[in-house]
Amino acid sequence: DIGKIIFHEHLTEKHDQAIAHANQNKIPLYEAERAVLGADHADMGARLGAHWNLPEPLVDAIGGHHNLDRCKHVENRSLAALVSAADYMCWAAGFASNAAPPPKVAEGAWDALCIGPADIPHIVDEFLEATPNLEELLSLAKG
Repeated sequence: DIGKIIFHEHLTEKHDQAIAHANQNKIPLYEAERAVLGADHADMGARLGAHWNLPEPLVDAIGGHHNLDRCKHVENRSLAALVSAADYMCWAAGFASNAAPPPKVAEGAWDALCIGPADIPHIVDEFLEATPNLEELLSLAKG
């Protein structure tokens, strides 16, 4: 969701309008971004990733995480599906980046990952149980 940071930092007023539009119309933020900004955070994130010379599969996954058909290469759809599901799981775990409605998982993502919505509570619980270990790892990385 790196594109959200770009929108928030550099197009703050429009980004706030997109969040309000998402909430008023009960639509996912990426749909509101397209309506208000003409592009969504996945588009912006993919452009940024390409500018940073990230590997093409990662750029493709960033750009296609709300719609797997937007991946330039079919073989990158499983990675995009993983990003899409992770986006939803972060929201479900309480790590939403804004107050917009929950993200939609890209169509076909659950099938590509061989999991389903019923698996989410268990996965989120495991993640939350691991959080103290992640915080310890981050403190070690900071030195």
